[in-house]
Amino acid sequence: MYLNKVQLIGRLVDDPEAKTLQNGNQFSKFRFATNKKRKTAEDISQFYNIVVWDKFHASFANQYLKKGDLVFLEGELVFKNFQDKNGENRQSTEIHINQGVVQSLKNNQGTQAGLPPRQSSNVRDADTENHGSYSIS
Repeated sequence: MYLNKVQLIGRLVDDPEAKTLQNGNQFSKFRFATNKKRKTAEDISQFYNIVVWDKFHASFANQYLKKGDLVFLEGELVFKNFQDKNGENRQSTEIHINQGVVQSLKNNQGTQAGLPPRQSSNVRDADTENHGSYSIS
């Protein structure tokens, strides 16, 4: 048995960017940061490239997630080898959300498996900050 699972809590560094491959597959990309608090020195920040796959989940990320949002992510670590514009061999590391979880920690609003956001008595319908969560199965 093998396990490749990453869980992070942090903030979006930028708004998600919708992308479409030549074959029509849609995905969303964004950068993500975590901070480690230290008492004796400056905080340590780590930055990650996040890719959310498929049309439904990519559109969810684009609709509900915004720069600065505090989010819980669960996905898998992916290493990619490629050649840059100058022909140099490069490697990148991404976290792919294709069978994982993205959950906004801003409020209790959310969706599970594509259902519409749940309404609670403390959230107004006109609230423009309705962020959510989804679980991919």
